[in-house]
Amino acid sequence: MENKLIKKLDVIVRDIRKNPIHMVKFKERIINNSKKKQSVQLDPNKPSIFIRKENNFFDDDENITIYLDFLTEQFFPWNTTKTPLKERCKKAKLHQHTHEFFEFYYLHSGTCHIYVDESEFILQPGAIWILNTQLAHNVVLDDETTNLVNILVRKSTFMDSLINMLDTDDLLYQFFVNSIYSPVAQPKYISCQLEEDCDLLFFLYKLLSTYLTQEPNWQSMMKAVLSGFLLELSSLYQKNKVIQSNTKVLNILDLLSYINSHFMTVTLTELSDKFHYSANYISRFISKQTGHGFAETVNKMKLNKAKEMLANSDFSTETIAATLGYSDRRSFERAFKNVFQITPKQYRDQIA
Repeated sequence: MENKLIKKLDVIVRDIRKNPIHMVKFKERIINNSKKKQSVQLDPNKPSIFIRKENNFFDDDENITIYLDFLTEQFFPWNTTKTPLKERCKKAKLHQHTHEFFEFYYLHSGTCHIYVDESEFILQPGAIWILNTQLAHNVVLDDETTNLVNILVRKSTFMDSLINMLDTDDLLYQFFVNSIYSPVAQPKYISCQLEEDCDLLFFLYKLLSTYLTQEPNWQSMMKAVLSGFLLELSSLYQKNKVIQSNTKVLNILDLLSYINSHFMTVTLTELSDKFHYSANYISRFISKQTGHGFAETVNKMKLNKAKEMLANSDFSTETIAATLGYSDRRSFERAFKNVFQITPKQYRDQIA
């Protein structure tokens, strides 16, 4: 997404990274709040879910704030690339959290993993996520190129003023209300991928620039800009139905049907985008459900297509091999025999 707004956002993100006041304040609040009550030491090997409190993230006079999440040893020495990504992801799956406040994610650059219950998602630049406040989750930044913008809004502020910007029949309105009041609120999150000409980028730019300058009445300005952001997001949702529910279980029949329809070009990344699970998760899921890996599954579907062509056409073995993407006739014949224990010619003679 290379346009003027993206470049302006690049500059603001760099400025915030150079002077991460939000991280300084966060650590100060954690220290001050821990003095007021005895802290509980979590067992690192046992699953846990904890609540992120408003008083750790907001100043007393703040109702909306910005938290730029990036890997920095200065503030979080335990959460850097010195710890392998696989290990950080494992810990994130084990220890998740919910919020007392609303949190909007915008991934400006790099990639990151989001863990929602048992599901794993890999976000790409331009991704926007809003999670149900009751939903246990965790986020892992992949490397130093990752810049994840967190827009934080107190529940009271949201319900007192911002929610009034939306129509009560709007599904976005229902999402926020259910997120606060319903113990089994559905859907559990809303997500969308911004295009480079998306109007939401303007509101993101205004939110970050307002936060950075903090001129007089900046909180009122943040509220006004966030109202525009919500209206634009609602419009985008209505047009594209970008809402996702975490309740949909990955179905092996759906996966295999899609692979069978796209076996010439399908990739794990494509399946990840289509079914909203990580490529690694889908790969493991296919192996567990079928006993075969992804590549083996695709190859088997190619060879089933080969059987169909051998039975219903006069195409030569060379033509079928080329059509299905094999480098030459011999590699096709070898693959066919490995799976079906006979050669393509023997199969064709057998059914003649």
